[in-house]
Amino acid sequence: MHRSIREALGVLWPRECAGCGAPDHGVCRACAAVFGTTHVEHRGDVRVAWAATYDGAARAVVLAAKEEGRGSATRLLASTLRRLVDEVASGEDDTPLVVLVPASREGTRRRGFVPVRVLARRAGMRWIELVQVADGQQKRQGREARLHRAAFRVRTRDAPRIDGARVVVVDDVATTGATLREAVAAARAGGAHVVAAVVVARVPRHG
Repeated sequence: MHRSIREALGVLWPRECAGCGAPDHGVCRACAAVFGTTHVEHRGDVRVAWAATYDGAARAVVLAAKEEGRGSATRLLASTLRRLVDEVASGEDDTPLVVLVPASREGTRRRGFVPVRVLARRAGMRWIELVQVADGQQKRQGREARLHRAAFRVRTRDAPRIDGARVVVVDDVATTGATLREAVAAARAGGAHVVAAVVVARVPRHG
């Protein structure tokens, strides 16, 4: 009976996999599996963990969540984020506080929501969000400029929560890693001990 209802709904409102376009799937098994692995590397003195390379099906799923707000893609990314945070915090005495990297003002205006905030909420995380202190979008700046500008800070109201806390810095996608470094620096400036940084996908490196 459930299959008949699903098929009837598919006729009225056809759906396709957010990753590959296969019919009758929010996210098909093959595309969901792209997010099933945990990768970890050290960037400077920070461990960075991610699940997928930001291309192909993974990029399509992330964009479906970030730009379209598709529920199936958002649920998958939220569960992926939860898993990654749990894994990097494994062995810690307490559950770390999640510190979110803020979205650009332009992106927030265009979308009407903050993707990483939605993921954290769906994942049931305890979190605070940094705020921007620099003008312009990080992604439009040159790499060297991004590495040497203080872009984020801790809100005054969140200062007591982060001071002395063990935290995991979280964003949705990492490009050069400069934004994560800025966020880690801001969390440390607020007195936090940064356990790791986590993103659901990382842009592939070339060369």
